[in-house]
Order: sequence, then C-alpha cells, then structure tokens
Amino acid sequence: MLKEILLRHKSELRYNLIGLLYSSLPHRKLIYRQRLSHPTYFLSVVTRIKNEARFLPEFIAHHKLIGAEHFYFYDNNSNDNPDAAIQPFIDRGLATVIPWNAVPASPSCYCDFFDKFASESKWVAFIDADEFIVERQRGLLLNVLSRLNGSPALAINYRYFGSSFHETVPTGLVTNNFVYSSRSTDPHVKVIAKPKCVKGYYNSHNFIFDALASAVNLSGKPVRGTYSVKADQYDIEISHYIYRSKNNYLSKLGIGFVDKEGYKYRTRRKDRVESEFLAHNALFNDWVRNAYGSDIRDYMTVIGYKEPYV
Repeated sequence: MLKEILLRHKSELRYNLIGLLYSSLPHRKLIYRQRLSHPTYFLSVVTRIKNEARFLPEFIAHHKLIGAEHFYFYDNNSNDNPDAAIQPFIDRGLATVIPWNAVPASPSCYCDFFDKFASESKWVAFIDADEFIVERQRGLLLNVLSRLNGSPALAINYRYFGSSFHETVPTGLVTNNFVYSSRSTDPHVKVIAKPKCVKGYYNSHNFIFDALASAVNLSGKPVRGTYSVKADQYDIEISHYIYRSKNNYLSKLGIGFVDKEGYKYRTRRKDRVESEFLAHNALFNDWVRNAYGSDIRDYMTVIGYKEPYV
C-alpha cells in the first residue's frame, strides 16, 4: 500500500511539473486540428498494434457493443496482415488502419492522430489491443461520458487477467477463455479523453490537458499522472489480458513493443513471467464472459467470423 501511494505521488509531481511546462509554451505538442465543425462520433478508440491480428475482431466487436463507433489502428510494422483480419469492419466503415513504421510508435502516432483524425470524435479511448473496457451495467460508460462535462478525461483502472493456465492461445474469444484475474484492480489507468482538451502527451496512460485540468476516475477524484486509487471492484474497469497464454506473451517480448515503457521493462518482464502467471490467476472471474460472451460471438458469427476467432 505504501509503495502504491509513493508511486502515485511521484507520478503526480512529475505530471504537475510537465503540465506547468506545457502551460508556458505558446503552442501545443499535440496539434488538434479542427477539421470538422461537429464530431462525427461520440466515442472512438485509438490503438497501437503490432502483430495483434488474431485478437482485433473481438476487440472491435466488444467495444462496439459498449458504444464505440470507430476504431483507428496504428499498425507498427505488423507481419500478420491486420487489414485482412478486420476486413468486415473496414467494409462497414467501422475501422481505419494507418501504417506506422516509427519505432517505438508513440508518441509520434498520437501526433498524427491529433493532426488528422481527432476532430472526428467527441471522446476517444486510448487503449491497447489486450485491454477491454467493461461496464457492470449496460450503457453505463456512455451515460458517464455524457454527464462528464467538467473534466477532459475519464481515467479507468486496470484489472490484470492471467494466462488461465493456457500454454498456447486457444480458439475462440479471449473474454471466454481467460477467466482468472487479480483480486483487485491495479493502480495503473488508461484514459478516455476529449481530444479538443488535450494539450500534450504525458505517456501512454494519460495526457496533459488545457488549463492544467485533470482526468477524473469514476468516483470523480482527480487523476494526475499514471496511477489512481485501486479498488476491489469498479463499475467500469479495463480487463487487461496481458497474458493470452504463455507462448503469446513470450512472443510479444521477442518482437518488441510499440511504446518506450515496453522496451524499458522487457528484460524485467521476461524474468518475472512465471511469478506473474501465478499472481494474475489468483481469482476465478468469469463475469466478463457471462456479460458479453454470447452477444460478441453472435455478432461476429453474423458478419462472417469462424474459428479461431469465435
């Protein structure tokens, strides 16, 4: 507990200092171009990908189910043909794939997004392909965002899911196959932000906002930096499927990462694989499967997906 408090305070201090620096600059580091007078979408998703094609159809179907209307994928040198994997969604105008060769992909891909696409959406979730936003009541996420007028972003805590003891990736939905998690949420957050309020890039977890404003968590408490107070349960969480089998995780370590944090901690993560498998398999947790599984599978089947996707 003390370690988490110290991490949060250290992150808040760094965040505040960087925010003050940005406030003194005459320009934005992330340039929001008002290309549209009114947003086309209420909620969109931006995701950096690298060899995630096997998992993208479910990722799109899941977040479409909770209200996301468009998906922007920055493809960081994948060799598994993500365009083909999500072609049914591209054909329906739900997804855009942007080739992005820079290594690591961020923050340069975010600069591109804010320059070209940000004004298309009122809210944007900045999450990874192994992160699924979940709500314990259908429609809650859109309801919270529609009432969140005084803050530029909603910060959502992770809950890590383990391997569920799978050595290799099983066929079917991730949310159906991986049903063991940590007992509580993690202090790390990701944000759903209003692009027009973003002033600069902080890290892959948060942004610097206009007028030194801050994201808030579901309880309305400010989140300045990377961490928020963890809880046994939030009504909106991110299920983070960091281990989609042991082999999948090890393969991710081998191909590199799309952000600086991933490169920085690659060696440490490899050393801790076995112990973290046990930690994140601590609790049988199938409520995500029960809440979403059948609807996602039915939708994906209707638009043409078969094994191994469903």
